[in-house]
Amino acid sequence: HFNQPRDMKNLYGYFTDHVRQELEKEFGRTKLLREGLVVSTTLDSRLQAKALEAVRRGIRVLGGDRPGETPQAALVALDAVTGNVLAMIGGSDYTASPFNRAASAKRQPGSVFKPLIYAAGFEQGISAGLTIDDAPLTIRNPDGSSWSPRNWSNKHFGPTTLEDGLVHSRNIVTIKLLRKIGVKPVLRLAREAGISSLLQPELTLALGASPVSLLEMTGAYTIFVNQGRFASPSAITRVRDRNGNRLPWPDKVEKQVISPDTADLVSSLLGEVISRGTGQQAKGIAGSAGKTGTTDNNRDGWFIGYNKRLLTGVWVGHDQNKTLGQGATGGRTAAPIWLDFMLSASSQ
Repeated sequence: HFNQPRDMKNLYGYFTDHVRQELEKEFGRTKLLREGLVVSTTLDSRLQAKALEAVRRGIRVLGGDRPGETPQAALVALDAVTGNVLAMIGGSDYTASPFNRAASAKRQPGSVFKPLIYAAGFEQGISAGLTIDDAPLTIRNPDGSSWSPRNWSNKHFGPTTLEDGLVHSRNIVTIKLLRKIGVKPVLRLAREAGISSLLQPELTLALGASPVSLLEMTGAYTIFVNQGRFASPSAITRVRDRNGNRLPWPDKVEKQVISPDTADLVSSLLGEVISRGTGQQAKGIAGSAGKTGTTDNNRDGWFIGYNKRLLTGVWVGHDQNKTLGQGATGGRTAAPIWLDFMLSASSQ
């Protein structure tokens, strides 16, 4: 099942590799290769083709045709309710580079991590109308060094509500919120929302400094789509042996992680991110919500967004972890790919 022609490999290679790795984890390599397993997956071939087209169009716009300058991109699309993986593109050309940047790469998520911090705060009863002073901040470290974080714009905006802090992605406001609620509740929420990567228990968490995969970060947003209920991203629905006997396969993880009220509040704010905040380049999908992410020196651009049907995450960056260029925010790099895919996905 894994020996595909070149054109099929470019379209399905990243997803097929992901499925094979999941099967190997459960059954071992020998059983997988020798016993002829028959596997049913969640992939939607129409959406997969549209995802590849959107990724390729997006990076052509970003990088042109200059050798070595064109960045990579990855896209994961999940069924917004079930978490089933409907499309997975791990790069622009599987035959040239089979490394799966959607599932295997760990990159700093930047501000796409922030909704988890705000959700943890709202779970503690903090109001979105709470005002925090967006003023310069210096944090003393135990070793005597200091850290003076900045907003992306290098500007400060004075008293700012948490609502505007998330909608406009203000770093200082988010750090002060995290300091107020504590790191542990955020770590706990992230784990409950399916993030298994190592997260550093420190205030840099507010800026998305701990690397994660696109797949797990996108999966965490299921809690906002589904009124607080997490649905683990799943690529496999059924496995049978060569005689048609059904083999045991782990059940999907589904659980209530935050309250419906908190989920609805965060979703409402993420809708404003698109309508008036940092995600305005993603406008065009009715009823959509989402969040941009940009890391230091514009090395990573992220956008994770959804409507009631489809939850999609996009990452853009260089494998060498170099800058995408001046002004290359998640809103300008990842959001247009997200919008391109979501528009084509909604067309028949």
